[in-house]
Amino acid sequence: MKKSIIVVTGMHRSGTSAMARAMPVFHCVLGNQLIAPQRDNPKGFWEDREVVELDDRLLELLDQDHLSVGIQNAVPPASAIEFERLRGRALALVQQRLSGVDCFAFKDPRTARLLWFWKDVFDRADVEISYVIMLRNPLSVAQSLLQRNDIDPTLALWLWYEHTLLALRDTAHERRVLVEFEELLRNPASVLDSVARVLRYDRIDQVRLDEYVSSFLDESLNHNRYARDELRACSFVPGAIADFYDFLVMQRWSVDEARFDEECGRFWRFYEDMRPTLGLVHRQWKERRELYRELSSTQKELNSTQRELISTQSISQSYLKSAMEEKRRLEELLEGQKIDRALVEAELRELYRSKSWQVTRPLRWLAKQIRAKDETAHRGVGCGDRCARPL
Repeated sequence: MKKSIIVVTGMHRSGTSAMARAMPVFHCVLGNQLIAPQRDNPKGFWEDREVVELDDRLLELLDQDHLSVGIQNAVPPASAIEFERLRGRALALVQQRLSGVDCFAFKDPRTARLLWFWKDVFDRADVEISYVIMLRNPLSVAQSLLQRNDIDPTLALWLWYEHTLLALRDTAHERRVLVEFEELLRNPASVLDSVARVLRYDRIDQVRLDEYVSSFLDESLNHNRYARDELRACSFVPGAIADFYDFLVMQRWSVDEARFDEECGRFWRFYEDMRPTLGLVHRQWKERRELYRELSSTQKELNSTQRELISTQSISQSYLKSAMEEKRRLEELLEGQKIDRALVEAELRELYRSKSWQVTRPLRWLAKQIRAKDETAHRGVGCGDRCARPL
């Protein structure tokens, strides 16, 4: 019996993480190389780190990134050797992840536009493949990407269209199921039971299902919620995108393959006509994003300079305040010394005018004369001692 792989894909912010987290319910392992939760996805991405690195590198070979629109799948001749190396690496990854298990599941929205690459890898690995393609209102996706990545809503709508359309084109007549994110949140047990039936996974782990429903899923996962009629009423949403989403929601469980192929062909032709314009839309958005980053960087530098000026001004004001306080202290000290001197002079003047000073004037004169005579006598004795000669 062949081993199996379930690929969970669809547009970014469409509930792929929530569905990937449900894979253990079908006895499928997600591996132990998962990307850690982050602020914009606190319950986890449930993405295999190496799968994401492979997809990013492949997009880079195509001169694209995960937000490019109007994507081409022609590998430049100069990148042929690197492309073969990536294919070998992807095959080794699949074989390693399936070692010791019957079913491996992985999720990456990038894969939606790179299934032509991965299907070749799956053929070489000789495994059974099933696909779960997540659907979410394009307006909800656009709003979520605007908040998380500051992506222009028009670009986000076309990214949704391209991811979903290419995922459906490259899984035509394969074992696949379309799951609406909002429906998964509303009625997870019923949705997962339907997924198991369509994908022919008849063994459901009830304990893991109960834990998934009670501990993981909640309405907080659906931050931006828009109804179908709001999508069609929105002035900047192209009619083809609203038509495509309505069609997929109606066809998600009971797919009429003939009609589905016919309708998807019509939507594909519209996409092909729009592809050159989509490339221009993406380039313009990238240019605006680079300008915004330059402006943000300049603003940060200005803010830093302003903070330095404010800090310098604060220090200068502190020094000036200290100097002014020292000046006041010295002035007060000098003023105090002036007051003390004036008091002494006033007391002396008062003393000179007193009766005791007047009465003792003759005594002071006599004392002065006596001191003068004593000083003269001392000077004479000293001279005699210094000038005497021995007999």
